[in-house]
This record gives sequence, C-alpha cells and structure tokens, in this order.
Amino acid sequence: MTLSNLKKKARGFTLLELLIVVIIIGILAAVAVPQFTRSVRRGRSAEALSMVGAIMNAEYANYQEKTDFITFGSATAGADLPNGLLVGNASGGNWLYSAVIGTPVTDCIVHAFGNVTNTNGMTVTATVRSDGTKVAPTIVGL
Repeated sequence: MTLSNLKKKARGFTLLELLIVVIIIGILAAVAVPQFTRSVRRGRSAEALSMVGAIMNAEYANYQEKTDFITFGSATAGADLPNGLLVGNASGGNWLYSAVIGTPVTDCIVHAFGNVTNTNGMTVTATVRSDGTKVAPTIVGL
C-alpha cells in the first residue's frame, strides 16, 4: 500500500466540521440549562407548598386546642420548625420556615424561604385564619 492510497482511505473530520459541531452543542446547552434550572426551581417549590400546607394545618389544630398560634422565625427570615408544632417530615431541607401573627391577630402567616442554591430568592407565603379558612399560597421568585 502506497502513501497516496493510505491518505485517500484515512479520511477524518476537518477542523471546520468539528467547530460546527461544537457551536451546535453550545447553542443547545445555552437553551437547555436555563430550562433545567427553571424545572428544578418549580419542583422545589412543590416541596415548600406541601410543607406550608402541613404547617397551616398544624397551626389551625393548635389554635383550636389552645386558642393561640405557635410563632417562630420572622416575616423576613426562616427558622427551624419548633418542637411544639406537630408536622410530619419536618426536615428543613431546601427551605426555612416561619409563622408570624398577621393583621388581624386571628391570622397566622406562614412563610417558606429558600435556603439552597436552587431556591435562593424564592418565598412561599400562605395564611391560615382562626376559623380554619386558608388563603391560597403565593410563590415569589419562581
């Protein structure tokens, strides 16, 4: 086999072809990464919605028994759940929670604050009233 025959059979990719493939992959990644991040944030907000609902139920049960809400954390910062608030699966995980007395004082406002990378800047807020009615949760920062 001569050198000229070897060159004809050994075809590879040109630099231009490789460059085009890299550019296409870059464009696909530029579109996919923000979509993935948004999906992760939506999924993590579902975790907060579930826990806020559980906290509201526990707050209402406590109000029925003791005519008082259990307050913890603040309206701008979350905390670990107190022992007196009987909530199943109470691990903080991606969120910190708070419950504060609202206006009127027969309202308890429950907040969830994102405390990890994919939930930073997100807040879930809902209200439970002493008569058991609940104001639907709102999500900020999604």
